[in-house]
Parts: sequence; C-alpha cells; structure tokens
Amino acid sequence: MCSSPKPRSVSPVNIHAKLIFSSNTMARYAAAANAADERREKKQQQLERTMSNPTAVPVHHTTLNNKSAQEMKRPANSFNRYYLMTALKYCSVLVILALGLSFTGYINAQQSDGVSPEPAIEGYSPVSYFTKNTAEKGSAKFSVKHQGHTYYLTSAKQIEFFNQNPDKYQPRHQLCTYSLSQGRKVSLDPTNFKIVGDHLLLFHKSKKSDGRELWNQSPIDEQILLERADKQYKLLKF
Repeated sequence: MCSSPKPRSVSPVNIHAKLIFSSNTMARYAAAANAADERREKKQQQLERTMSNPTAVPVHHTTLNNKSAQEMKRPANSFNRYYLMTALKYCSVLVILALGLSFTGYINAQQSDGVSPEPAIEGYSPVSYFTKNTAEKGSAKFSVKHQGHTYYLTSAKQIEFFNQNPDKYQPRHQLCTYSLSQGRKVSLDPTNFKIVGDHLLLFHKSKKSDGRELWNQSPIDEQILLERADKQYKLLKF
C-alpha cells in the first residue's frame, strides 16, 4: 500500500538550541543594562562636579533639561530591573513559542502521519462500488490510508481487496468529475457514482443539477471528458 511521506517532526535538539538562544539573548540584555548604568553613573558624576563648580566648564555643558536631570537622579538599580524584566519577558515568550510549536508538530506527526484523519468520500467504502455496485457506508474499524486520504471499508476482506490495488478502488477525483471537466470545482455526492473502465467517478447532485446525468448527456466522448477533468484536478491540487 502506498503511503504519504511522514511530515517532518521537530527534533529535541532544535528545542535545546532555541533555549540556548533565549539564554544568550537574556545575557546580552543584562550586559546592555550594566553598560547603560555605567554610562549613567559617569554622567551623574560629571553633573555633580559641574554643579559644585559651575565656572569649570562652558554653560552649554552644564545645562540639562528637567527630564534629563530627573533621570540622572533615578537609582541605578531601577535601570537594572527594567532591562532585566524586559529581557526576561521577551525570552519567556520565545521559549513558550518554541515549545508550543515543537509540541504541535509532534502531536500532528503522531496523530495524522501526514494523512487526513477525516474519512474521504464521507465515509463510504470505495470497494463496495466495485464489488456490490452500490454506495455503502464503511466503518472506522476497517480504515485504510492511501495518498493522503483515509477510507472507511466494511470488512477485513475489503481491506485485503483495497491493499492489492488501491489505485483501482480509490475515486478518480475527490470532487465532481463532470464539474472538473467543465473547469469548475464542485463537491460530490458519494451516492451519485459511475464506474468507467477501472475508474470510480463521483458526481455532484442537487435539486438544480445532477452531474452524472450531465456527464451521460454530454456529446463529448467520455475519454476526452476524463482528460479534461484530470487536467483541472491537477491544477487545483498544485
């Protein structure tokens, strides 16, 4: 049985690297805070010398606005606390994001394995179309996976049939085949189907239109319609 490649899981080494990066960032913030304190202390000492001897330097060197003077008088440890708290806040956010993304990637890899957990074609068994010529609901107990889709079958025997030739049993398209041949994307009705050769075709059905009837009434050859539908389906997928 074919299977989709497993999604790339997040390595614990990557998580460790992110934590080291966050620690280094916090250290840089702390170093910047210490450097800022040293510069502020030098300015404060210069201000004190200037105030004690106003004639020692030109006036424009001694004149400070009220905001700057108030900042000079602020205790040094308040600057340390501000920079450290800012660093801790940003580092905490980085750590939480790194762990959250890693955990999400791990859970997705374990649960889905790259395959949609929701059953394709609304849980109808693709094998029953061929073996019973009818639309029959399958069961999650007898599920199989193929090319990114999960299919519900009705028995262990159907699983055996499907695994022998999954490309035969899966629908040709996951949308209405007739609508695709006309360049449109329309959902399908799993009870509205037709077997053409070795291909299961599913069509839209509503009060206004019936895709299978339009397919049968089309003057265009079925093979040409199939080729058009295939081309449109590939464009929609990529």
